[in-house]
Amino acid sequence: MTGRVDGEQDDARREDAWHDDALRSDPSRRDARRNDAWRTLGAGDLDAIEQLHRLSIGSAGPDVVKPETRDFFAGLLGGRGRILGCFDGGALVAYGVLQTEILAYDDPRAELGYGADRGIAKLAGAAVAPSHRGAGLQRASIRQRVALAGDTPLLFSTAAPNNTVSLQNLRAEGFEIRATVTRYGGLRRYLLVREHQGAAQ
Repeated sequence: MTGRVDGEQDDARREDAWHDDALRSDPSRRDARRNDAWRTLGAGDLDAIEQLHRLSIGSAGPDVVKPETRDFFAGLLGGRGRILGCFDGGALVAYGVLQTEILAYDDPRAELGYGADRGIAKLAGAAVAPSHRGAGLQRASIRQRVALAGDTPLLFSTAAPNNTVSLQNLRAEGFEIRATVTRYGGLRRYLLVREHQGAAQ
């Protein structure tokens, strides 16, 4: 299962139009979407990252979004990856995780038919403050992380089938559903992949 069907393309266009309307009506949202509103987060941002993660999940269960631990974020900040954050008025309002150290249980290369030496990174979660939803920040976080990954040959992410916002934004940014997998203690997820153009097979 790859690509986007016509209905999903229409949904993406409607979402972009809705975002544009929101940005025109609220200049602060437009500013938060600019590239220079994003920066790499450090150890001093750990509390803010964890708080935003809890806030963004709300009452959603793990069948929609997998809750992460403080140790998970601390490990990323300690060298297992990078976390990019978007600020508005000094407050962290969105973040996106790029994980470069992939654990064995989460490594999709074998099931996708790639060799273990193929470079890989994971878009391993994002969060947007409820007050800033509708401004395209989750999709912006995907663009930011793809740019940060540079020429990494293989980028992947997982998303719950009923997490329609994440699925729509990932697919709009060039990720394709390659498989349905079981992850995170028996949860069903779509495995989405984006290959760097020009990367050797």
